[in-house]
Amino acid sequence: MEFVLCLKCNVEKPIVAFAKNSSRKSGRQFYCRVCHSIKTKNHYQNNKPYYVDKSKSRRELVNQLKSNPCTDCGQMFPACAMDFDHVYGEKEFNISQKLGVSVEHLLKEVAKCELVCSNCHRIRTSSRPSKRRSQSIGSRLASRRVSRPSREEFEQLIKLYPASKIASWFGVSGRAVGKWCKSYDIVPVGRGQWGRLRRKILV
Repeated sequence: MEFVLCLKCNVEKPIVAFAKNSSRKSGRQFYCRVCHSIKTKNHYQNNKPYYVDKSKSRRELVNQLKSNPCTDCGQMFPACAMDFDHVYGEKEFNISQKLGVSVEHLLKEVAKCELVCSNCHRIRTSSRPSKRRSQSIGSRLASRRVSRPSREEFEQLIKLYPASKIASWFGVSGRAVGKWCKSYDIVPVGRGQWGRLRRKILV
C-alpha cells in the first residue's frame, strides 16, 4: 500500500487517509483528512466575525427572496413558513442550509426553485412519486458520508493497525470503523492481536 507524507503533521499515512483533489497531479490533498479538518476549524475560529456576518447577510437575502406570495395558494407568510421547491434542473443543495456559498451560486440555485408556503410544499411532496423522495433522501445521506477505503485497502489496514488509529486517519469514530468491517464482511483483529499479526506480516 502506498504511503504519503502529510505536510502538516509530518507523519506518513496511507494514501487513502488523504482526501481526493483532482487539481493535484497525485489526485490527493497536501494534508491528511484530520489535519485538513483541524485547519478548517481553526480558520473558522480565527475569522469567526467574518463568517457570522457573511451568514447573516445571506440569511437576509434569502428572507428577502421569500417575501413574495406562494406560487400555489397565492398567500404570503413569514419567511420561516416559506420554502424553495426545486422543480428545475438538478438540485445541488438546500438553500436555507448552505448560506456560506457566494451570492451568485445562491441565486443560481434559487432560479431552479418555485417559492411556496410550507403547507403547499408538503402537499407537493406527498403527491410526487416515492422513488423521487427516496432518491432525495439518499443524496442527502450520501453527502454526509466519509470517503472510505476500498475493501482491499481496508483489509490491509485493519490487519496492520488498530481501529483507533484508522479512525483518527479518516476523522471518524471507532464505531464507524466497526461498521466498515461489517459492511465489508471482515472480522476485525482482536485487541492486542493486531500487533502480533503486524509483526508476522512484516516478517
